[in-house]
Amino acid sequence: MRAITIWGRLGIGWVSLAVGCGHAANGPLPGATEAARSHEAATTPQVPAPSSSTTAAAEKTAERTAFKPRLELIPQRQRPAAPASTSTDAADAEWTMSIQPNATVLVLHKGTAVLRADYVAWAEKRTEPPLISQWVESSFFAENAHAGRAAIKGSIPGLDLKASGSIAPLADNALRFDYLFMAAKPHPQIFGAVLDWRFELDSPSFEKRPANPVFLENDAGWTWRTGPDQSVTVRFDRPLDRIVYEANNKSIIRTFHIANSLPAGARPVSFTITLPEGGRVVPTARERYGPAAPERWMRDVLTWDHTPIDLSFLNASDRPAGRHGLVKAEGDHFVFEDGVQPRFWGINLGATALFSTPRKNIAPQAKRLAKLGFNLIRIHQHDAVWANPNIFAGNGKKDTRHLDPKSLDSLDWWIKCLKDEGIYLWLDFIYDRALAPGDGVSGGYDEIMRRQGGFYGFSYFNQDLVRLMRELQQQLLTHVNPYTKLAYKDDPVFMAFLITNENDLTHHYGNYMLPDKNNPFHNSRFTAAYRAFARQSGLPEDKLWLTWLPGPNKIFLADVEHQFNRTMIDDIRRLGSRALIATTNTWGDNPLSSLPSLTDGDVIDVHSYGDAEEMSINPRYSPNFITWIGAAQVEGKPLANSEWNTPFGTVDRFASPLYVASIAALQGWDMPALYNYAQLAILPPGKEEWMHKIDKWSCYNDPLLCGVMPAAAIAFRQGHISPARSHYCLALSPDQLFNQDLNPRTSATIRTLMEQSRIAIGIPPVKELPWLKPTPTPSGATLVTDPNHDFIPAGQTYVRSDTGELIRNWKYGIQSIDTPKTQAVIGWIGGKTLATRDATFVIQTPKAVVALSSLDGQPLAGSHSIFITAVARAVPETPNHVPYRSEPVLGVITLKTKVAGLRATTSPANGQAPAAVPLKATPEGVELTLTAKSGTCWYRLSVPSEGAALGESKK
Repeated sequence: MRAITIWGRLGIGWVSLAVGCGHAANGPLPGATEAARSHEAATTPQVPAPSSSTTAAAEKTAERTAFKPRLELIPQRQRPAAPASTSTDAADAEWTMSIQPNATVLVLHKGTAVLRADYVAWAEKRTEPPLISQWVESSFFAENAHAGRAAIKGSIPGLDLKASGSIAPLADNALRFDYLFMAAKPHPQIFGAVLDWRFELDSPSFEKRPANPVFLENDAGWTWRTGPDQSVTVRFDRPLDRIVYEANNKSIIRTFHIANSLPAGARPVSFTITLPEGGRVVPTARERYGPAAPERWMRDVLTWDHTPIDLSFLNASDRPAGRHGLVKAEGDHFVFEDGVQPRFWGINLGATALFSTPRKNIAPQAKRLAKLGFNLIRIHQHDAVWANPNIFAGNGKKDTRHLDPKSLDSLDWWIKCLKDEGIYLWLDFIYDRALAPGDGVSGGYDEIMRRQGGFYGFSYFNQDLVRLMRELQQQLLTHVNPYTKLAYKDDPVFMAFLITNENDLTHHYGNYMLPDKNNPFHNSRFTAAYRAFARQSGLPEDKLWLTWLPGPNKIFLADVEHQFNRTMIDDIRRLGSRALIATTNTWGDNPLSSLPSLTDGDVIDVHSYGDAEEMSINPRYSPNFITWIGAAQVEGKPLANSEWNTPFGTVDRFASPLYVASIAALQGWDMPALYNYAQLAILPPGKEEWMHKIDKWSCYNDPLLCGVMPAAAIAFRQGHISPARSHYCLALSPDQLFNQDLNPRTSATIRTLMEQSRIAIGIPPVKELPWLKPTPTPSGATLVTDPNHDFIPAGQTYVRSDTGELIRNWKYGIQSIDTPKTQAVIGWIGGKTLATRDATFVIQTPKAVVALSSLDGQPLAGSHSIFITAVARAVPETPNHVPYRSEPVLGVITLKTKVAGLRATTSPANGQAPAAVPLKATPEGVELTLTAKSGTCWYRLSVPSEGAALGESKK
């Protein structure tokens, strides 16, 4: 039965819901997935929306106060040329497909991905047992994609195979693929080369689960009936060599272009993919951006040692960090011992950046971090086995029980310099420590070493690993920093410690203990533990070892994590530290059943990573990376987000910083932290290749992420964005929490409330877990027990905060922030007129972020000091190497202002002096034209007569 949704601000007892866990496949070898362990969640009907005078009144208030973006087209002469498309109204089509960079298609239903494809191939079978085919890499590209057409280029070196061909539209809803495969030599007895078609059969976009896809007669392809008179079909011109369900999984079909053997010579292959009637082929993101001309873009707008603005004044009251006392947890927020409530805007610093950055660069980089607006650094990866040097003597090759004095000294100096700049610290105890021969581990040593020496999962069942972890905690906590004269355990600069990074049993590593994983030492301890727990709890023993499924096993695994957590936390407290503690993290699609043991800590920590086009994700049917962050918010506990990113290689990563800041402020999260400022030595670019190569996980020289950080920092830290007016608690029963597959993918409640109102997860009492503290009934919150209710009004294509300050229109891929002190438009803003309360944005650049930020604490209409961010794409001048070439944002910003005498200047971030920029007076204010001539992405409006220097707030 399904729980009934309960509405009202009442002290209602717990009703509830549930969670599941995926089981990672072991790779793309045929038959390698564990299909017998798959779990299909049953879909359930939605409960009708509530009808009450309170709800109606709230809706009317929100309608009055909300900003509705004007999406009026710019006159044609001002617009950039629009790319051609096979559809004139594709945005309204129920079914769409687009050509992907890997020369496949992505099919969307109601804006949600329901079908993807990829190339997979295998060469001859191995000569030694087990006799399985060897997976080999495939490389395919769609070149010059435009209006549903593209050239195909591909190769499978392991089969001496190359491919060429074309993609072309046959109709508005159909594409044809023509290949010519050329094999340089024969390959007998191979498994084959395939297109993998992956179907989202449980997509929430379907009113009910569609039928499984079925094969066409004569192995000519497949068809997927998705509704009455609706089918998606792939039909090959001639019968395939083979077509199968992957490991009998009906959601994955493999169409074999080549099977069993590959003769030398040419082989043509052609097929057509057809959407239901009314479907459309839509432009790729690359087409929508339009032609790129990096050679004409701005060069090196942000250098490694400069910032576009100086926000270090935000840290003035915290220099040195720790002056307010320790950070404590009070309810769901952080608070200093003196009562001040901090907001931490953070970033990670890891690996060799900690130990190989020249000493002369550390203090200037600490100052730069403060200027960018950061007041928290997470110290991470100090123990990474791949970092050289790391924290261990001899890089941990002989043992990991002795710390390297030189590495410690470098770490100590970073801590001192960061503290001086008002920057607090979060320190991980273990990230990727790898067991070494001299560590004294006897039990299960070989099993651990087969997993590259990693502690993950094993640490919960191996007391030798626990001993090593406790030893390292003690070494770090009792170490006295010679520059601060304080032991780490006593220094209030450390706001929190993390026991173990991304190390959980409930979703990721419980499977390591299963009988088929060839870890007999750890399996024997796992088996003894679940049998003992069955006797103690009364839960069925035969269910407790099924780690990959929802069910009683999640209760058992939570208890194992809890016992480990108590050992580690008690040890930290025994050593005298009073800093906050996080146990591990929710990450990588953890279900809600992973949350109970995380409540052992003072703070819940979460990691989440985004991809391109996050602004275009429809929350009715799909989560984006923000949703995964918010799903970790436990009622009554502070939320830390110690890792988020849309990393280098994501074209529109510039859209994320303000998006994260805005939703974090709306939800009341206290600590977002980007991953990563740097994980390699921080140096000026040099002639040597390694000194100017871009590191994917180091953003200190990235004009997109680093360049938007100041606007995000000032909006978040100075409270420019209001917290949500309404508070919802998803109150779960034990059955829901542990026995159902509950996560952001399966919960419309979480997805649709996340950008509207505050949403937190209620933890119920669980009789088998007497240590678990249930969430107290939150005062003033609306309790919700239906996890799959859509809170967005029917027919609406945008989600709006209940404050009226934030709107994300997924149909157009645009977010707007409209507050008195920060006003911004983000996403596909080109070719439209967008208006906030004080500004109008007429931008030509197809996709960008343009933001106005008050620096003097006054509303923008009365501010004497305004910082302007205008960032679009950037690409390395040469592949994967600095400097970057940055696309100029072109357009006009009109600001309503009461301030006389405003002047505009550039605010460069590359060491150049500010330059005057023309500013036109209008009847209501001023008009700033953004051009490529400025040579920068940042501007400043200020009153020169007041003598306000760049980066200083008006007192």
